[in-house]
Amino acid sequence: MQLEIIMFNMSGFSEWQKGISNRNYQVFKKLTAHPNVKRIIAVDFLPYTLKRAARNWLENILYPPLSGQRGSIENVYKGAFSRMVKVNGYNSEVYVFSTINSLISDKLTFWRLNKLLKKDIFKTSDNTKRVIWSYFPMTVDYFNNIDSDLTVFDAVDNWIYHESFGKYKELLRDNYNTIAQKSDLIFTVSNTLVDFFKKMKRKNKVHWISNGIETKRFKDAKPLSGDELPFNIKRPIIGYIGTIQNRFRVDLLEHLAIKNPNKSFLIVGPIWGGLKIKDVLSLRNVYTTGRVSYKDAPRYIKTFDACIIPHKVNRFVTYTNSLKVLEYLACNKPVVSTPSSGVERFSDNIEIKKDKKEFNQALQKVLSPGYKNKLEKNKKNLSKFDWKIKVDKMVNIILQNLK
Repeated sequence: MQLEIIMFNMSGFSEWQKGISNRNYQVFKKLTAHPNVKRIIAVDFLPYTLKRAARNWLENILYPPLSGQRGSIENVYKGAFSRMVKVNGYNSEVYVFSTINSLISDKLTFWRLNKLLKKDIFKTSDNTKRVIWSYFPMTVDYFNNIDSDLTVFDAVDNWIYHESFGKYKELLRDNYNTIAQKSDLIFTVSNTLVDFFKKMKRKNKVHWISNGIETKRFKDAKPLSGDELPFNIKRPIIGYIGTIQNRFRVDLLEHLAIKNPNKSFLIVGPIWGGLKIKDVLSLRNVYTTGRVSYKDAPRYIKTFDACIIPHKVNRFVTYTNSLKVLEYLACNKPVVSTPSSGVERFSDNIEIKKDKKEFNQALQKVLSPGYKNKLEKNKKNLSKFDWKIKVDKMVNIILQNLK
């Protein structure tokens, strides 16, 4: 059995090409190499604000920056507000559909997409089944507007509590309820999301499949050399990698930096606007790099002497599942984390502290000479978390349900 997957993404394809990585991207990438996947039609993040629409139009419709990244592109359709391209270089057929029609109407978006799906290039045999696979809870119109053999929703987190979607809470509540009632399969990153859908009276075919990692890629990475580091930075280096947004505990970073003037704190990742972090960044032992490419992330982690996850414990975080702790552990680095969602599974391998003073004490502990032996002794076998294993499991569940 072959699968044609129409994937509604939580990112833009061009963002992935620039080095952004998330669960959506990792699943997409593994699916393109799966023997049962004939074709993926990736639908870029559908914009609902003027700012996002302008960005989509420039990056994906007017000038799609895809050529030369993975392979050449071929135009399938180009209009004033939508574009579809075929991206060569994958084992499966890959098409990317970008539009800003969602700013006007979801119906217009699906009308254009359906017209494209009727093209001869998308004709399939009876052995090919169409699967809708969504990461994007802002729309559920595909249930009524696109013919499919199976619908899948992969819940990465709970957007009702996402700071960027505050004004869409009621829409999201309604959409999640529709997803709970109508999706053939639901995957989630956490048990809390399983419970979330159970409260919406979804009783079966909800599968908890936690995040994964490209184990070998992180394990085999080489640390940055002194010349490659962006600063003349002194050791020990305490590192964090990821997007610095409202869930990041600025107060905890400040406390650690002040209490440890002889240690360097390297924050690797973009900083969201509105976050009150300027004073902390002015401290002489705190350094920031801005965004780095996903391909360079393992080398930065390998350069750290210890890793921290200073996240707030709030409603949104309870629905997430940490990718960061997997990346840190794959690089065999000591980790101190606040009790973020999912880290409790690794309590034998990392230090979990909420209080500032205790967090700092744990940091001293993991940097001590004897802790390395504990790290080696307790290091989990991360092979079971490999993304290929995770995606193979998802595809097997889909194939079983199609049968």
